[in-house]
Order: sequence, then structure tokens, then C-alpha cells
Amino acid sequence: MYDEVDVRDAKPAHQLLRGGFLLEEIAPLLDRVRSAGELESLEAALSDWLDRLSTRGPALLTRGWVAGALPRPAATLNRPAIPSESRR
Repeated sequence: MYDEVDVRDAKPAHQLLRGGFLLEEIAPLLDRVRSAGELESLEAALSDWLDRLSTRGPALLTRGWVAGALPRPAATLNRPAIPSESRR
């Protein structure tokens, strides 16, 4: 059975794993959070970070497609060309 601290630590650990961090990187961070005694600020920071990534990621991809630096997603490849695109 897991105690309350283990369950509490699982939430940010899961988010950090999803963000690409390794367990070796997460464990020391959780130790520091435990010693500080405050997990809520870490959860808020991670939530804010995820919100910013969710907004920035699609915007960066869209800019790449518009600039022609990235291939368009498959769903838009078969659409008719916009007149301005066909003149290029």
C-alpha cells in the first residue's frame, strides 16, 4: 500500500516523465520539494508550463508550414491549392 506522500509525489513525477525527464532527474527534484514541504507550487508551475507548450507548439508548427520550412500534415496535402500558393 502506498502512503500519502507516495501518492502526492506520483502526480508531478508522472507529469515530468511525460515531459521527457528521466527518473534519475526526477528523484532529486522530488527530494528537494519534500524538504521544502510545498508541492502545490511545483504542480502549478508544471501546469502553467504545459499550458504554454500546448499553445506554443501548434503555433510554431503552423508558422513552419506557412513559411514552407515544414511539410504540411497529410490531412491538408490533398486539398485544392489556394490561388496564391499555385502562383509560387
